[in-house]
Amino acid sequence: MDNRTRAKAGGEIGVNGEFYKGGQFLPSSEMTIKGAQKIIIRKGTKKEIAPYVWEKCPGDNMLSIWDRINHWCDDNRENCEYEKGIGFVGLQIWPFKYQITSEPDENGSYKYNFADVHGDDADNWLNELAQRFNDGERWFDLSTDPLHYANKE
Repeated sequence: MDNRTRAKAGGEIGVNGEFYKGGQFLPSSEMTIKGAQKIIIRKGTKKEIAPYVWEKCPGDNMLSIWDRINHWCDDNRENCEYEKGIGFVGLQIWPFKYQITSEPDENGSYKYNFADVHGDDADNWLNELAQRFNDGERWFDLSTDPLHYANKE
């Protein structure tokens, strides 16, 4: 067995089948994804939990619902009153129901049908998270995120 931790001069293929330049660290497992970093979201790390509202993470590997799905959702903030330190009072979000567009809309967004791109299970997950946000929840566990690369097999 070869105990080297770095690729030889000129580069080599690692046990995961990916090429590593000379001197790069070699993977120790076939399951290693090149370039991926170990996900450890530490308790106390600040994340945006609603537009312009930041809060410390309540536990390790917890994700902000807003931070994770806001770019796939629309909201009603134009109809809400903003209170400093609280955010938009009455803010609600809902997933986009549009197809992919080749040109940005008036807000500069590209909207598309989430289920067509990511599948029905992911669409259900997105709808569930939006509903949880609307019900007042702000955090969820990373292990329940079907789209996160840390949960891919």
